[in-house]
Amino acid sequence: MSYKAGTVVIDIKADTAKLVAGMHSAQATAKHTSANIVKSVLTISAAYAGISGIKSLTNEFMILENAQIGVMKTTGLSGNSFKALDDELKKMSTTMSGFKLNGMYDTAEAAGQLGIQGVKNITDF
Repeated sequence: MSYKAGTVVIDIKADTAKLVAGMHSAQATAKHTSANIVKSVLTISAAYAGISGIKSLTNEFMILENAQIGVMKTTGLSGNSFKALDDELKKMSTTMSGFKLNGMYDTAEAAGQLGIQGVKNITDF
């Protein structure tokens, strides 16, 4: 057996101002966090580019240093004599179009392998 006593009406009133303010605060925090993430990514990218540049320069330096060692071994030059040849090769590589310093070292090394001696003779070669 069931009995119907009446109807219950519940009136709910909500103050949404605090909810809206909280949503705005969350949105501002998200924008700030996003901006910080972008700055961090850009910083990391710049650091990576810098490291890549340093690696490239280091590799180029090692190549030139190995070429210099090859010239010293085959020509027998060292100290001031090698410095004079090195200065002359650097000058030639900047004044002769199409010739790079590494190529100059290769040529000087070949001159030494052929038995050509002396700074002037090697640079004339």
